[in-house]
Amino acid sequence: MPVRNDLTYGRNYVFRLLSSRPRGENELRQRLALKGFDPEITEELTNYFKKLNLINDREFAKGWIENRLNKPLGFKAIIKELRQKGIREEIIAELIEQKKASFDELTAVRELAEKRWTRIKSSNKPKESLKSQLYAYLVRRGFPSEIVYDTVNKICANA
Repeated sequence: MPVRNDLTYGRNYVFRLLSSRPRGENELRQRLALKGFDPEITEELTNYFKKLNLINDREFAKGWIENRLNKPLGFKAIIKELRQKGIREEIIAELIEQKKASFDELTAVRELAEKRWTRIKSSNKPKESLKSQLYAYLVRRGFPSEIVYDTVNKICANA
């Protein structure tokens, strides 16, 4: 792939990327590298979009956390995703800590578990199998195993 040195093309490309969804700095750099942009052009484009505040890791992470909590996902899964996106650890830790103060993870687990239990309980599998299936589902979504264990036991005891 030839090295791209066209700054105008690069700006248009980044605008197209950002029009679909916000992106973190590291993700932008990776996309530019994949497209074959020269490292100097990549640096220039990154700085340009940071000055415009269209690339802002803190705002990107804040929006990502909000979006993923609505899915709902647990904090473990969200932290993992943000790390994969190249967001710095101190930003992740600060924003997660802020969000934990206002987000009720226990309620989110209970609601998701009840919804899932309603879907799976009609199958012909033994109750213990369904219980472990529900437990695994919730843990995969990044919720703490202690909360999941207690919630699953309560739901299955009432069923």
